[in-house]
Amino acid sequence: MLKEERHKKIISLLKEKKILSTIEVANLLHSSVATVRRDFSYLENKGEIVRVHGGCQLVKMSNEEFSFSDKLTYNIKSKKKIGQIAASFVENQTSIYLDAGTTTLQMIDFLPKNVEVITNSVHIALKSLEENLKTILLGGHIKKSTDAMIGSITLNQIKQFHFNFSFIGINGVSEKFGYTTPDPEESNIKQQVLKQSEQSYFLADKSKTGKSFLIKVAELSSYPLITENSSKMNKKE
Repeated sequence: MLKEERHKKIISLLKEKKILSTIEVANLLHSSVATVRRDFSYLENKGEIVRVHGGCQLVKMSNEEFSFSDKLTYNIKSKKKIGQIAASFVENQTSIYLDAGTTTLQMIDFLPKNVEVITNSVHIALKSLEENLKTILLGGHIKKSTDAMIGSITLNQIKQFHFNFSFIGINGVSEKFGYTTPDPEESNIKQQVLKQSEQSYFLADKSKTGKSFLIKVAELSSYPLITENSSKMNKKE
């Protein structure tokens, strides 16, 4: 396949799937990984795509939020590792808040069995119940794209809780703009959780690094970030 044909095919595939991994494109186009990486670099230089860890997405979609199903399998190995690292900070017989997200979801498999999980995520609540963990699902309006509870009902319920630990998913991590998200209502939820928590951590894989979105949740210096390289990270006092 000629270079120009590959470029058109990559853009066409991105319009259908929103995010593509390098290996996935190589298999679909019957090209080498090295060739696909060169194609990604060319298209990025033209301003048509944005490179993310292990793949790419369209520029015009880079400030939009993808659905839960879109995110679930993307960078799954990194997310599982982050989930395991994050769970290692959880102490026995504590209450923890798990923010809606595909990375926080991965924590469930590694949590102590005598913790209480409070969440605004339908998916996390269901998985927590499957693991026989004591579980509280907050009420509120359900955000269709992510199945997360948001709105004033959720916010008011959070104000009634005290969390020993909270783990917050985030869309963008930027030195200049801090922890950011595209959704003002989700930002309100995250910020209230931070106020109700003794210790809070943000979770993000490498694809979130260097990205910024509409709403700032917090400064980077205010809360520690757990990534796939954070196995020896000290807890924030």
